[in-house]
Amino acid sequence: MRDFDFLGIPETGNRRSSALSNQGFRRPTDDSPFDNPPGWHGGGVEQTGGFVMNRIWRTFPGTDSMHGSRPAREVEYEVRYGQDPWVSVHRLEWSPPGTQYGNSGGNYEYAGEVETVAVEENTDRAKARTALKLMRKHQDLVR
Repeated sequence: MRDFDFLGIPETGNRRSSALSNQGFRRPTDDSPFDNPPGWHGGGVEQTGGFVMNRIWRTFPGTDSMHGSRPAREVEYEVRYGQDPWVSVHRLEWSPPGTQYGNSGGNYEYAGEVETVAVEENTDRAKARTALKLMRKHQDLVR
């Protein structure tokens, strides 16, 4: 059985590179393109499913929203954008083990939009600048 063939390129690394390029992301893709404000973590581009890519910063460290034990905070936040011309701040709430999707360790679930800002120039650079402005504007979310 063959692997999923994304844009006719069977190799995983090349498929990811093609998806990043086709969706407008530029280097660095594994890290934030700027120094993160205090309390904000990440900024690398993550595959959110089906080779849909998003650049994401969170108020909790690491890229995994799953935890083996109860987290320190019930509510966390993320700033993210994909290939569309806007950047959003989302509220995430802790879902205890076993309450959603059969999770055994608990995880953060989307709990609503705090703010979304449209960008005039739909580029990775312009959206990253907007993301930084949103993190600074909502610095009070980081306790």
